[in-house]
Formats: sequence, C-alpha cells, structure tokens
Amino acid sequence: MRNVLCITGDDVTAGDQPQAKRVFDLDSIQLLHTARIMRDHGVYLSGRKLTVPPPLFLGAAENPFAPPFDWRAQRLAKKIAAGAEFIQTQYCFDMPRFRTFMQQVRDLGLRSVLHSGRRRAVAVSRRGRVHAHQSAGRLHPR
Repeated sequence: MRNVLCITGDDVTAGDQPQAKRVFDLDSIQLLHTARIMRDHGVYLSGRKLTVPPPLFLGAAENPFAPPFDWRAQRLAKKIAAGAEFIQTQYCFDMPRFRTFMQQVRDLGLRSVLHSGRRRAVAVSRRGRVHAHQSAGRLHPR
C-alpha cells in the first residue's frame, strides 16, 4: 500500500446507523502528521524505531462546499503542512464556489496536487431541470 487518503469522515448521525459510537482518536490532520513522521523519520509517535519506514504518498480530502466557506482553504493549508501531497475534493457542481475556493488556495500560496471531484452525467428531471440536494456538506443534483 503506497497511496493513502487520510480523512476524518462524516459524522455517524449522517449514516444509516445514527446510534453508532463516534470515534475521534485522530482527525485527518493528526493522521497525516502521524503517517508523515513514520515515513520521513522511521519512528512511531512513541519514538520506537520502525524496521522499514512505509513509502507512503499521503493525501487528504477537502470540501470547498461546506460552511464555513472562508475556513476551507485555511484547513487545506493545515492538511498540506501536516503532510498531504495530494488533495481530493468533493464532487463539484457549484463552479462559482469552487473558483472562489481555488482563488483562496492560490492567495495562500498552497502547492499540492489537487483533483477536483467531477461528474460528466447530471441527473435531470422530466422537466429538464437539475434539482439541488444538500447532503453532508455536498451540493449535488437529485
């Protein structure tokens, strides 16, 4: 395993088992930091040496479409500082919002490989309109 996407994940209440226990031992930024220490320094956080440091290509996800919008580029900066070498965004249906996010990323001088989530096909109603539906911080057609 070389490519690792480090994510915190959605709150369990957004899923089909809302009674599940929330577990937050590490968020995505802490997980990136931990994996980078193991890869770059060949040690666990405890300081114990690894026999072979893992050759990881570390990534993170970012959601430019979840409020607070102005905070998203700054959170991305933290993920890159923690070790993210590639970024995957949520599916992108709101291009004006995505352009604003990317301008904020450029203004911060962030450098990373960014893959924006896109789909070619869009669900259209019988009347020919795309319906927006909000779900766990994503704007997508319905």
